[in-house]
Amino acid sequence: MAKKDLTKKEQVEIKNEIVDNLKEQIIYDVEKEIKNTIKNSCDSYKEDLKKEMLSLATDEVNNAVKREEKRFIRSKNMALLKKNIIIIILLGIIGYFGYCLYDIKYFKFMQTDCIQNGSCENRENDKTNENTNNEEEVVKDAAWYLKTYSYLLNSSNLKLPTDNINAYYLYSGNHLLQDVKLSYLLNMAYANLKTEDIKTNTSSVIVNSNDLKEAFLKTFEGIEYNPTNFSYGCLDFVYNEAKDRYTAENKKCESEVMEIIEIPENIYEEDGFLYIITHAVLYNNDEKSVYLFDNLYEPIVENIEKDQVSENTKKFNRYQYEYKIMDDNYYLEEISKLK
Repeated sequence: MAKKDLTKKEQVEIKNEIVDNLKEQIIYDVEKEIKNTIKNSCDSYKEDLKKEMLSLATDEVNNAVKREEKRFIRSKNMALLKKNIIIIILLGIIGYFGYCLYDIKYFKFMQTDCIQNGSCENRENDKTNENTNNEEEVVKDAAWYLKTYSYLLNSSNLKLPTDNINAYYLYSGNHLLQDVKLSYLLNMAYANLKTEDIKTNTSSVIVNSNDLKEAFLKTFEGIEYNPTNFSYGCLDFVYNEAKDRYTAENKKCESEVMEIIEIPENIYEEDGFLYIITHAVLYNNDEKSVYLFDNLYEPIVENIEKDQVSENTKKFNRYQYEYKIMDDNYYLEEISKLK
């Protein structure tokens, strides 16, 4: 059978197939060589790394052992030092108490004969008993209350010029402090200001709002503070909102003809409240006469010196001041007219 000649196309396909086979073989051999090279390199690197890590671990263990040895030695020395310090302190304490006992002649061979035979007078015990008895003698009677709490009246009255009818407002009837005008309450709170809170110069008297608020809250409980203008004596304080303070013209108050005289009669505690009972009148220094707040035109006593006014209290109006006791503070709550 005659051999069939290959066409050009077939020849080209055969060549391409041969080339592809060669390429695949070459690629396979190259990949194999690369893998072998990488594997050998990795094995070598792993071996080197293992040796290096083993060396580092060995060094670290050795260093740790040396550190522990040093720490143990220091700890042992420190324990010994602490022990020595404790012994020194104990010896010092023993020596100190020994000296104290020696100083008070505690040891029998140092005691006087009367101490050893029990014939000494016990003056120290007598003195202690005397002090104890004096403490027990303090009795909270009416006199004690009058002496202790009369100061509260100083901040419970309006400090206003007596030629102004407003000065007698609190004596006109019964008043719950929560219903009293705020300007009157600020007047009463001003009396409780600390001296250093009142700044004065030749022209002005200045009080910071925060300082007056603090005095207000110590005087009244449950009443909201709001800044407003008020008067105290002849000083008229104006509130400055921008500077948050009160300012009044600094001037000398003139002597007044009329004067309020209030005399405490009784002070007592009951059910968490403190009560102060007083007698109050108006005294005219020019006329030397006494007036009631109910009638400012007809005197009830005439031709009397001011130091004699207290002798006529039966003719005066009587008032009751009620203070709520909270946290050792006394908050004025009500003023009542009893007669």
